[in-house]
Amino acid sequence: WSPDGTEIAFSSFEGEILVVSADGGTPQVVADFPGSEGGACWSPDGLSIAFESEGPEVELPYKVWIVSRDGVGLPWGEPIQLTDFECRHPLWFPDGTSLLCMRERVMVKVATASGEVLGSYDSPPELSRFGTHRFSPDGTRHYFIAADETDWFGVWWMPVEGGDPTRVVALDDPALNPDRNSLSVGPEHFYFTVDESESDIRVVDLEW
Repeated sequence: WSPDGTEIAFSSFEGEILVVSADGGTPQVVADFPGSEGGACWSPDGLSIAFESEGPEVELPYKVWIVSRDGVGLPWGEPIQLTDFECRHPLWFPDGTSLLCMRERVMVKVATASGEVLGSYDSPPELSRFGTHRFSPDGTRHYFIAADETDWFGVWWMPVEGGDPTRVVALDDPALNPDRNSLSVGPEHFYFTVDESESDIRVVDLEW
């Protein structure tokens, strides 16, 4: 959702980044390179979207790109590459001047105006298989879904400046698989989706 709640940014199976009105209508493509794009994240002012992409040359690893506009309802410009190194799952800081992205197991803070690396810290060594991360509304906590040493998933938080992780939800039911890219954090709640593994047994007659 855009910060003002009027638009939704999403990625398609074809690898595009699109924006659509929250009231419905025809989605507008704002980034469409030959390869894959994903992880769309709105800037706090709703005028830019950061995303991860292979870029126009379809070069791995994924890097962070930004597409912007001058005002709500105005045309989107061309995407601009922000990082020249691998970084995924971009997340804007509340002040809009920098974003956080993940480079292997390192959280990197990058200036949104220049791409300059402002700082970094290692992700907790006991956790793996990270997905989308989100800040708390006051910008002091960093929430994410990850797996622990036993390979069970959970929802965790860390101080924004780094530190020890705290698990707030244990997803220890083997039939429930969390979508690591669905986490959303509100003032008093956070939300994520899970899929429940199910199967049917079918019987057919065979002709010999």
